[in-house]
Parts: sequence; structure tokens; C-alpha cells
Amino acid sequence: MAGERSPPELLREFAETARDGDSFATALQRTVSLVCDATPWVYVEVWEPNAAGTALVLSPIWAGDHEGIESFRADSEGVSFARGEGLPGRVWESGEVEWLRDTASADPEVFARARAASDVGLGAAVAIPVTDGGLVAVLVFYLDEAHAESTELVALASAISVDLSAAYLRAENERLEEFVSIVSHDLRNPLGVARGYLTLAEEQEESAHLQGVAEALDRMDHLVDDLLSLAKHGTPGQLSAISVREAAERAWGNIDHATATLSVVDDQPILADENYLVELFENLLSNAVRHGGPNVCVELGLLPDGFYLEDDGPGIESIHRDSIFEPGYTTHEEGTGFGLAIVKRIAGVHGWRVGLGDCENGCRIEVRGVDGSVTEGARGR
Repeated sequence: MAGERSPPELLREFAETARDGDSFATALQRTVSLVCDATPWVYVEVWEPNAAGTALVLSPIWAGDHEGIESFRADSEGVSFARGEGLPGRVWESGEVEWLRDTASADPEVFARARAASDVGLGAAVAIPVTDGGLVAVLVFYLDEAHAESTELVALASAISVDLSAAYLRAENERLEEFVSIVSHDLRNPLGVARGYLTLAEEQEESAHLQGVAEALDRMDHLVDDLLSLAKHGTPGQLSAISVREAAERAWGNIDHATATLSVVDDQPILADENYLVELFENLLSNAVRHGGPNVCVELGLLPDGFYLEDDGPGIESIHRDSIFEPGYTTHEEGTGFGLAIVKRIAGVHGWRVGLGDCENGCRIEVRGVDGSVTEGARGR
């Protein structure tokens, strides 16, 4: 229980537990088990995005020996929560910790499983997000009685959220480092050989078919470059106060934007790795021009906790909204599908969240959770 360890000892133990797992799933299981062993929480459940990324479903990872908990889990098996729905869905949407005083007596619209919680004697709950720029999971911790919000327990839950987000990022970095090695060697070398043979063939004869081969090899080069860029973004380097305007305008000068226009309506220094921030804007702006057309108008402005990039292009159909940040997903025939995945990756290593705003009349991408972005000038639209 919490009384057996001081708060600093608990924080240190949770950080070590999350860090020492040989995989994220192991770190997650050990962490939720420690929660039930060392704190007043009697049950912890984990909600993860489904394969389509459209809803949260119950994970097989959990901990707790509260009487009747198997029945509560059985009642939860067929339940799913869309963004904004139920306790897990609200935390998914907000990206913030949420405390619920009493799950058993809550309105079903607030807590859909209130009756099942009452049947097994569950009370207060707190839900936390685990993120990497997007949502990885939502954890819900339960007490066995109703309880007003506890500053100490909310602080502990918030620390666990940070520890697990860092653990996920470390696991991803290790996986991607291995991937980089494979891509660098097993793809670059054959591409170099193919280009050598293509050069020899072009010296011997002219053929439209050879031009098609050259274009295919160019596309493969771009794809490999994007894969390596996605993989390289680990822990950011030196963080400093960087002007949003200056980073975006520098990125704008680095891309082919044809006759498109960029309007920066607000400016504010934010704490970031400068090179990463410029690359984030390069990918966001390239995406806007590629999908919005050569004459697209792009606007950059501030939010109370971040910034947005909005264009007046064709927007994004609802069927694509949950997939556009996934690696390799593209709706453009010349795209590699890694630009927005790189944006998500860069945001994640800074501890930021990236998501879509209103995309019916154009596309709006929002980056939130940004240090140093709260300002009276923020439009917060």
C-alpha cells in the first residue's frame, strides 16, 4: 500500500519498473501490477486503439485481486469507446488525466459500466493517457470506494503516464534502430547496384522503358529516405526557445511550394529541438501543398497549448481521418505515406500530441501540449 513507501520512493520505483522492461508490453504489465501492490488502487485496466484506430478496446493486460473483478472484466470485453465517449474515450480526446468520484453511481453517459462497477464494489477511478504524439493506451485505476479527487493520487497517476510514455518511446527507438540498420544495408545496396546497371543500359540505348525504371528507382530512394527519417527521431538534442514563425518560414524555403502561400498569423517562442521543429514544418507544409494543390493557401497560428496549420485544400474524407498519421498511408499517387508519420514521431519525442481539427473545408492539423506556447496572443480557435 501507499503508506509503506514515501511518495519519492514510489515515483522512483515506478520509473525504474517502466524503464527496465524488455518490451513495452512487459513494462506495462509490471507497472500496473506494481500499482495494485503499492498503492490504494485495487484494479487497473488498459484500453488500446483497435486495429483501425477508430475505437478503444479492452487490453488483456490488467492487474488487481478485487473480489468480482473477473465479472467486471467480462462485462467490459465487448465494450468499445470512440474518441470522446466514456471515460477512456474522453481521456483519448483530451490527452489529460481525468478523475471520477464514483463509477458505481455515475450517470451511464459519464461512465457506461456504472451498474457493473456497482455490482462488484468499485468506486472512484482515474484515467491516464499514454502517448507518443498519438494515443498508445488509456489506463484506468479504480478504488474500492467513492473518493473525492486526491492531489497525491492524481500526481502519482500523471507520473506513471509520463514513465510509460517514455518506455513506449524507448521501445520504439530500439525497434527502429534495428530497422534502420536493415534499411541502410539491405535496401541501399541493391538500389545502388540497380542504378549502376541502369546507367550502363542508358549508355547503350535510349528507351522510354529505361526512363520508367529511373523514375521507379527515384521513388524507391525517396521511400528509403523517408523511412530513415522516420526511424532516426529519438530523443531530441538541445532544446531552446524557437520562434514558430521563423521555423515555419525556414521550412517553407526548403520545400517546392509552387505558387502556394503561407500566412503566419501568430508567433511565439516554443521549447524545441530546432532542427526537428523545422523538419516537422517541412513535412506539414509539403503535405499541405501536395494534397491542397499548387495554389493552396496555408495558415499557421497559435493555440493555447500549441499551434495549428490549416489549408484551404479539399480536406480529408472521414474514412481517412484515423489513418493519415500511420506510416505508409497515403492518398496521393506520388506520396510515400511517411510525411505525417514523421510529424507524429517528432511531436512524440517532444512530448507533444498531434491530431486533426476541422477538415471538412480544407485540412487543419493541430499540435498540442507544447511548452512555452501559452500566450495572450494565442487565438485558440
